Amino acid sequence: MCIAILNTKGTTLKKQLLNNCWENNGDGAGILYIDNYNQLQTFKTLDSFDEFYENYISIKQTFGKRNILLHFRISTHGVINRDNCHPFIVDDNVGFIHNGMISSVPGSAQYSDTNMLNRTLLQKLKPGFDQDDDVLDFLMELIGTGNKLVFLNKENEWSIVNETAGHWNLGCWFSNDSYKQVNNWYDFGGVKKQKKGSRVGFSPQYNYSYNDGYGTATLDTVDDGFSDLVCQDCDTRLYGMNEADRGTCDFCDRYEKDEKKMKKEREAMCDSCNWHDGEYKQEWDAHICDECMDALNGELGA
Repeated sequence: MCIAILNTKGTTLKKQLLNNCWENNGDGAGILYIDNYNQLQTFKTLDSFDEFYENYISIKQTFGKRNILLHFRISTHGVINRDNCHPFIVDDNVGFIHNGMISSVPGSAQYSDTNMLNRTLLQKLKPGFDQDDDVLDFLMELIGTGNKLVFLNKENEWSIVNETAGHWNLGCWFSNDSYKQVNNWYDFGGVKKQKKGSRVGFSPQYNYSYNDGYGTATLDTVDDGFSDLVCQDCDTRLYGMNEADRGTCDFCDRYEKDEKKMKKEREAMCDSCNWHDGEYKQEWDAHICDECMDALNGELGA
């Protein structure tokens, strides 16, 4: 579910460690840093680890006396593009990265949950909120203990929401341990699924149970009589009667349901701004939100 890293000043992380992050979280990577004019700058890429690493080394060599933030994304909400890659800029003073899945923000078919947190809440907070303990406590209550936020401002000050949910190593802070080795599975919000094409079974050390809103499931390595059955969508092993009867794994089934839900949301969105929910207007043969309707009436002199 992504990895967020506070790369402290003076510490350069090894190439293999960063490559592990890329391989385990392959939907884009980014860097937040402070330039020589004390302005926040970002670098984002979806293309290749080599491109990321070359820019990382260049930034460390040029601005290495300052802290930087690193992020490697695995998509759980929103489309896979640079706009949804971390880091995000809140205002001229502060930017941030996130690890986790935030349910307490408006849903969007286009924007990730982190992007929506920034648009609907963080950008509306008072300047300097990232160093205000009361605001940080509020954010911790809002996002829950399964999420972590890391802020960096142009004064080179950092703050972490739910710092104890991650750990310090090599002089840096990591939101999880997906930097340690390349795994044969992706972590989608706590649900570990094998990478497509992999037939390696789940390792006992990664046994888990979870509740994703569609019921509770428990996976283990005990032969349940379905070890020869694989998901028709992602080709991973099926577990239990429900998956066997359906022919798809729980993750792909959930993904299909989420896709249908997002399709309905997209169909209800305003056709003008593609942001707010719109009401179908017969005269326009389109979904229009109140804001765009007011704007159209103003242009027409209504």
